[in-house]
Order: sequence, then structure tokens, then C-alpha cells
Amino acid sequence: MRASGKTSFGQKSASRLGRRFIDLDDVLVSVVGPLGAFQAEHGWPRFREEETKVLADVLAGRHGADAPEGCVISTGGGIVETPCALEMLEGCDNVIWIHRHIEDVAVCLEGEGSWRPSLGEPCREVFARREKWYEQCSNYVFTVRQGDNDWNSLDAEFLRLLRHILSLSGRETAPVSNTFMLSLSFPSVEALVAQGVTQEIFRGADVVELRADLMDHPSDVRWMREQLALLRRHTFAPLVFTLRSTAEGGRFAGGREETVAILQQAIKAGCEVVDVEARLENAAEIASRRGCTKLIGSFHDFHRCLSTSELEAKARQLCQGVFDIAKVVMMPNVPADVITARHTAACLQQEMPSMKLMLLLMGDAGKLSRVLNPIFTPVTHAAMPFKAAPGQMSASEILDCRRTLGLQAESRRFIVFGSLPCLTPDDTEDLYEPLCVEEIMWKLSLASTAGAALCGSYTEAIVHHLEVTRTAGEVGAVDVVTKDPAGRLQGDNSQWAAVAATLAPHFQGAVDGLALVFGGGLAARAAAFALVSLGFDVLRQGAGDPPHERLTSVSSLTVVVVACSEEAHWLEDVLKIHKPITVLAPRCWDDFQGVGVDVPKMFEQAEAVGCTTISEASVLLEQGQIIRRCWAA
Repeated sequence: MRASGKTSFGQKSASRLGRRFIDLDDVLVSVVGPLGAFQAEHGWPRFREEETKVLADVLAGRHGADAPEGCVISTGGGIVETPCALEMLEGCDNVIWIHRHIEDVAVCLEGEGSWRPSLGEPCREVFARREKWYEQCSNYVFTVRQGDNDWNSLDAEFLRLLRHILSLSGRETAPVSNTFMLSLSFPSVEALVAQGVTQEIFRGADVVELRADLMDHPSDVRWMREQLALLRRHTFAPLVFTLRSTAEGGRFAGGREETVAILQQAIKAGCEVVDVEARLENAAEIASRRGCTKLIGSFHDFHRCLSTSELEAKARQLCQGVFDIAKVVMMPNVPADVITARHTAACLQQEMPSMKLMLLLMGDAGKLSRVLNPIFTPVTHAAMPFKAAPGQMSASEILDCRRTLGLQAESRRFIVFGSLPCLTPDDTEDLYEPLCVEEIMWKLSLASTAGAALCGSYTEAIVHHLEVTRTAGEVGAVDVVTKDPAGRLQGDNSQWAAVAATLAPHFQGAVDGLALVFGGGLAARAAAFALVSLGFDVLRQGAGDPPHERLTSVSSLTVVVVACSEEAHWLEDVLKIHKPITVLAPRCWDDFQGVGVDVPKMFEQAEAVGCTTISEASVLLEQGQIIRRCWAA
């Protein structure tokens, strides 16, 4: 619909994703002129005809839509009025319907200017006519709840949906070892929010399971979409949508067709993971429309414990079918059944290394299975109304048991937030593009996260969110985070250490003299701290400032560090007059914006007067080694 936020969401998300943004209304204006005047002169049928032609052209790669980086395309809300256009949209893979509440749309349109053609009828009637078409042509829906005007949060949530659809930024939900799934048992997300414990309850949860069958209105599509939208406002964790039937221990008594319809709506709403009961005959149909959503194939037997052969057969069936993750839940006869079942799972894991199996035994006798289960272990929290399954434990209880029993995680992940050229992630490291510092703190709270490296503005923003070393506090930035066995976080700074380690070999014996640090940002602070630690008297010179008065009263400089993005007209004179021993290149430690110093030219000038020059590669290599040593400590 008009005024739903299509252009705003499209522009901002395209910018963050590095894609071209195309507004179909703008393209149409370039073809027919002002839209209001064209519609008034030629009428709606001709307007829709031209609009459909423009859509066909853009989908064929014209009007700039052939950009190699890809495009985000915003259409007019009335594009669905034309059957031909509707058919074209149905043939596209990723069509998102931005569903803003019609009452908010109406309020917005009442104060709107006249550049758009008049709808000619009340917008509520227009929406009532179009709603079925929006539903028909869209693969995904982004819900804006009534009265929600927090556009910064909405922008971030829309970008999160796009990244899920495109499988970007490390948000894939293939489970790693030592991960927890928080199972919600509230009747609504509003009831959860009213508790005032959302930050506490979601801490440490790798994924959050929405037990739709335990909620008030699981069959109400609009209501469930608003519940999911509200839940996303309060957690960064991927969402697992579960509709557990009465036959498998849940509360949903609907039939198979209704179950399939609800699960497909969960996929459409952007749920990263959907639980599908293995007994459901329509599982293949759900899988064919899942897009990037992962599927858990679940099996529950509340009456007995499967034999070894039965467990093997069931696990193979789930792992080799349409599911990404297998979940087998059964009732133990005695606690020893847990050991037998885990041994069977271990043998299967050796045979099928890529197998992802959640194996849980219920009740008190089965609690050990939750301690031993490696991936997506369902957990509860003291603030829950009740446990979503018998025998559930909290994440802290499970971690305490593991520490007491000496059980170490099979693997722990290190996260690189952003892009650090000094680190090329290996099989123990993940790249992750956060939306804000709060998301970084959530990721660091996970038991599956062992440490992190950061870059950009987050290095300064995170200082106030965790305990930091003295050096990180003085530099004012954290670029490496470590976690001790008890889960305590500590932030440190590797930039200054990399500068110091790179410079130190160039000085024999005692270090003294004056060092000039050219620049005023974070890189300059790190360089200054490094030089002070080496014993230098440090002079700071801001980029763009006139030469410091001390430069005219000293005869020599030992080191010049260029840590800025602007070239000063007097830098060449500094090199000639003071003849420093060592010059570090700009762009060594930071991602600078704008026009940088001409490094080859600067090095030429420095080497011409006998300077030793140090390239950024040397500093970056040292920084990468320091970060990994911090993680290994």
C-alpha cells in the first residue's frame, strides 16, 4: 500500500547491502512525466498499462536493473491491480509485502501532498480489495504493528529480514556445538514483554523457539505476524517456529491442512527455523517453499524409549530426508537409557559427520540428555510461566553441570564483527555483520561464542558495555574480546600492541627521541599509546591543523606515524627537515573514509631522506597474530 514505507526501507537496505535501489515510480516518471498529471489526463487504465510495461522492463534488466551488485526494487502499491503485473510478481523469487497497519496508512495519507495520483476512493476500501493480491504475489511479509513509529528499529528489522532471505552476514542457522534454544511458554509476546525481563531472558539464547501451540490465537494469521514482529523487536536471536500437535505432546488440535498453512505462514514471516513434525505427510510441500528457512524434523514418543535399532532408523529417516536438523524426543525407562541413546548417536555421527541431531529424553530421568545434547538444546528460564517440556533445564543449570562434570564444548566459535583485513576466518571463526552494539553483546553472551574481534565504530561503542583492560581504556577502543571459562568477558586493544611490536625491532638498545603522530582519530590514539610504551616523547598533530609549534624548535624526529585520511601540505617538509628514522604508512590500523594519503609518493619522499618505511601489511599481520594469541590464552 501507499505510505507503507516501501521507498524508505528499500533505499536504506539497498545502501547497507551495497545494491542499487530502483523505485518503479521514479522510472515511470522518467517515461511518462509527472504521475498525477498523466493519470488525470489518460485515466487509470492507461496508467496501469504504462506501469506494467515499466515493471516488465525492470525485471528484464533495463533501467539500470542489470547492475552486477544486484538491486532492491520498490513498486507502487497499485501494481497488483493489473493481472499481468500480478502474474509477473508471482514469478519472482523474493517479493516482500510491507504490511503496515491500514489505520496508520490512513493517518499518513490524510496529510500527504498531491504528487501521487488520487486513489479516488477511501484507502481502507482500496486495501480491502488489494489485500488478497498482496498475499498472493508475495513470498515474504514484513509486518509493521499498529502505532509502531520506531523507524530506526524497523529499518534494522527489515534489513535483518533481507539478510535472512539472501543468507548473508553469518546469520545462517546451521547449528554449531554448545548452542541453546530458549523455549517460550507465554500466551502472547505482549505477556512476555510485560514481565520486563526480555533482556535477561534472551541472554545466552542462540535461537528462540516460539511455541505457537501454547499461544492464544495460533490460527490467526494477522495476530501471529504481529507477535513475531514484536518478538523481533526484543531479541536478535533467530526464531524457531513450533506448532506442536496434541499427538506429540503439544496443544494444537488442528488438522494437517491447517498445520501446513500455519507453518508456511511462519516461513513467509521470515522465521529462520521451522519445526515440522515427521508424521506430517505434507513435509515435502513445506520444504519446497522454505526458501532459506531451516527445517527441524521432529519426532516425539511420550510412552517409551526407542530401542537402538529404532533410534538408528528414525535418525536416518530424519537426517536423510528434507530436514536440515533431526530432533528425536522419547521417554526413558531408567537414567541409563540416556547413555545408551547417546552412544547410538555418537556411532551415527561417526558414520554421518554432517548429521545434526537433537536427541532428548524427557523427565527427571532424562535430564542428563540435555547436559549431553550438543546442538540447539531446548532450555527454559525462571521467568517462564511453565516449562515447555517435562525435564527442561535452564542454560545456566546445564552449563553448571557441564563444568562440574568436566565436559568441555566440542567446538567454540570466534566471531569477527565486520571485516578485519588482518584476519582471514578459518573453520573456527565466523564473519558477522552486526546491526548495533547490543547485537554484539547478545552474540558474546552465547556459550558457543569463545571470543571476538571488532572493527569500525563498534570498537569505541562497546567500551562501555564490558570490562576492559587498562590499555583498552586509555586507547578508548576494544578490538578483541576474550571469555573465561565462567563466561566473563574482557575487552582489549590489539592496535597499539601491533604498532609497538612492528616498530620495536627497528630500534636497538635504549629508545628515546620525539615521535610525531599525524592524525586525530582512533588509529592515532593507538599509535601514540604504542610509542609512549616504547619510551618515546610523543607529539600529536591533528589532520588539517597547521604545524605544531614544537616542530619548529626541535632538530629531529625519530618516528613519524601517519594515521589520517587527509594529506597535509606540509608533510613533505616535515620529512625533509626532520629526517625521521621510521615512517609508518597510513591506513594501517583503521578503515578511513575519503581520500587517503598517496602512500607510494609519501614512501618515496621518506626513503629519499634515508627513512625506514613500514607498510600496512606488516602491522596488519602482527595485529592478526596478537588477536589469535589473545583468543588462545
